[in-house]
Amino acid sequence: MKKVLLPALLLLLLAAVALLFWRTRFLNPSPSASLPRNQPADLAAHSAEFRREIIRVAPGVYCAVGYGLANSVLIEGPDSLIIIDVLESNEAAQVLKSDFSKISRKPIKALIYTHNHTDHTSGAAGMVASPLGIDVYAHASTAALMDQQVNLLREATTRRAMRMFGNYLTDRPDLHVNCGIGSRLMLDGQSTLTTYRPTITFQDRLHLRVAGIHLELIHAPGETPDQLYVWLPEKRVLVCADNLYRAFPNLYTIRGTPYRDVLEWMRSVDRIRAMAPDILVPMHSRPIKGREKILEISTAYRDAIQFVHDQTIRAINRGLSPEEAAQTIRLPEHLARHPYLQEFYGKVSWSVKNIFHGYLGFFDGNPSRLHPLPDLERARRMAELAGGADALARTCRKAVAGGDFQWALELTDQLLALEPDNPDYLAMRNTSLEALGERESNPNARHYYFTSALESQPGFLPIQAGIHQSTLRAFPLAAFFASLTCHLVPDKSMGVERSVVFTFSDTPEVFSLFVRRGVCEVQQKGHSEPNLRVRTTSETWKACLAGLQSLPAAVLSGDIRVESGGIPAFLQFMALFKD
Repeated sequence: MKKVLLPALLLLLLAAVALLFWRTRFLNPSPSASLPRNQPADLAAHSAEFRREIIRVAPGVYCAVGYGLANSVLIEGPDSLIIIDVLESNEAAQVLKSDFSKISRKPIKALIYTHNHTDHTSGAAGMVASPLGIDVYAHASTAALMDQQVNLLREATTRRAMRMFGNYLTDRPDLHVNCGIGSRLMLDGQSTLTTYRPTITFQDRLHLRVAGIHLELIHAPGETPDQLYVWLPEKRVLVCADNLYRAFPNLYTIRGTPYRDVLEWMRSVDRIRAMAPDILVPMHSRPIKGREKILEISTAYRDAIQFVHDQTIRAINRGLSPEEAAQTIRLPEHLARHPYLQEFYGKVSWSVKNIFHGYLGFFDGNPSRLHPLPDLERARRMAELAGGADALARTCRKAVAGGDFQWALELTDQLLALEPDNPDYLAMRNTSLEALGERESNPNARHYYFTSALESQPGFLPIQAGIHQSTLRAFPLAAFFASLTCHLVPDKSMGVERSVVFTFSDTPEVFSLFVRRGVCEVQQKGHSEPNLRVRTTSETWKACLAGLQSLPAAVLSGDIRVESGGIPAFLQFMALFKD
C-alpha cells in the first residue's frame, strides 16, 4: 500500500508546486511580487538628458533642466529678472527658485508662459509669492485653454495623465525610468498648484523691453495652439517651447487632446530654421548650441512630421484603415536613426491614427463598424464562438503561458466584459499589462501599462493634488458654471424642469441655471421667476465645485444662503449633477 501511496503523494506534491508556480508567475495580482524589474537600455540611457543642472546658455540666460517635467528659463536684466515657465507645482518651483537665487537675487519683473500646460504654469506661487506687480505674458488664447482644462475634461485627462507620466510608479525605479521629455512629473498628494492669470497677451508677435531686455514673443502653434517662441535677438537665443525636444514629437498624446494640427507644427519648426538661432532652448531636454547643428536637427524634425502626415494621407486615399496605416508607415531609415526622433514621447503609430481621425473623424470606412455590437454582446458571442467562457479563459491562459501577451490582453477585454470582478481574469490581464510594459521603451506606453495593472489592486488611491485658493480665485466663475452642464446626470434629471439664480457678495456677476429634462443651460444673467435663489461668495462656490469644500456643509454653515425655494430643494437640485 505504501509503495502505491508514495508515488501518488509525490505526484500530487509536484502538481501542487507546479500549480503554485504558475499562479504566482501568471495569476498573482500583487504588484510587489509580479511587476518586472527590467529596463530597456535605450530608455535608461535617455535619463542623462534630464540630469538636474542650471545651464548658462548665454550671458544672462540660464536654462534649468531636471527640476520638473519641463525646463524653466531665467533671463537676468540690469535690475530685475524674467522667468519663462514655472514648472508643475509650487513645491517644485520653490526648489528651483532657491537655486536661481544663487545666480541672482534681483526681483522677478515678469513671467512668460510658453503655453497653457500644467507643467509650465502651475508653480507660479513657488516662483513668485504674489502676482502683485508682476506682468504675466502669454498668447491671447492661453487663458481660455487653461479654463478648458478646469471645466470640461479635468477628471479624465488628469486620470490618464497620471497613468501616462507614471506618477504612481515613482517609488519603483525599475518601472519609472523617466518620462521621455523630463525626469518625472513632480506631482503627488502633497503638491499644491497655483497659476497666475496672463495679464498681457498678443495674437501674432509682440516686441517688448522687459527688465531692460529686448525680446520678441512669436505665436508658433504646434503641440498646443497657443505655443509661443521667445526670441532674444541680441543674443540670438530662441526659446522654442514644446515644438522641438529630444524625442519624436507628441503629435498625439494618450492622455487625450483635441486634434494637434501637425502641418501647423511643421511650419512652426520651419520658423526655427528661418530664424537661424545660434542657441535653441527647448522647454524639454537640453539646450542646443551651434547654428548648423540646430538647422540639421530642426530640418530632420520637420521632415519627420511631414513624412508621417503625407504618408497617412496617402494611406487614407488608398483605402487603408487607421490600424492598417499605423502598422505600415515607418520613418525612413535616416530619420528613424536620428537621436532627436527616437520614440521616447510621441510614437509614429499613434500619430498616424490621430492624423486619420483629425481628417476623417471616427469612421474608418468599414461598414461593419458603423453600428458595432456593444462590448458585452461581442464578449458573449466571442465566448460562444470559443465554446463558452471557460474555453475562452483557457485560450487566454495559454496565451499568457506562451508569452503572447497582446493577444491575452485583448482576450481579457472580452472575459472582463462578462465577469468584471473575476480575480483570475484580472490577474491574467495584469500579468499581460506588466509584461507589455516591461518591453516598452516609450515611457508613456510603459507607464500606462504598469499603472493600469496597479489600479486594480486593493487600496489603490488616485493622486489628488491640491488646487491653491489663489488659483481658484483667478479662474473665472463662468468656467466653473460651464463645467456643470457636462456633469448633469440624465437619469436623475429627465423629469425635472427647475431654475436657480446665483448672486455673489464679492462680484456683480449673476448666473442662472436651467435644468430642462436632461439638459442644463447656463445664462450669465438673472431670471425673473426662478424656483430657487442662492447667494454666496465666488470663492466658496468655486471651492464647492472643485471638491475642496463640502456643498451641504457650506449650506448648513450659511456660507451658501438659499434665499428662496428652500434648502432641501437646493440640495436636491445640486444632486442632479452627481453620479
